[in-house]
Amino acid sequence: MDLTTEILGQRIYDGEIDGDQFDTFKLGEVFFVDIFQPKKNYHIPRFHTTKGLFTFITTLEACKQIFLPLGFVALDSNNLVNVQHIREVTKTFYAITAHFEGGYTANVAKGKLPLVEHLLKKS
Repeated sequence: MDLTTEILGQRIYDGEIDGDQFDTFKLGEVFFVDIFQPKKNYHIPRFHTTKGLFTFITTLEACKQIFLPLGFVALDSNNLVNVQHIREVTKTFYAITAHFEGGYTANVAKGKLPLVEHLLKKS
């Protein structure tokens, strides 16, 4: 990592995280980092940069705004998945699971199975 490394962040305007404004900034554009408290008992880093104020993306809802238009899909209520990286999908009596390289897995809701059925492991 060096000063040209880019980070994707959410803009902060008037002390509030702007849920619709995302942008990248380079580490070399950071003036300083401090702590921001968007809610009581919730402290996250705030980046003061040449492009304005930013924080990390902290919610799945914010991620949906970024990743869904890029082709990611919500295979259950708690994930966003790049289907192109799924190696296979397994189905048992108890669960449907998407498997990725490196041993990573993600749950698949029963109603979302048609989106990945073509990847279902043949038994």
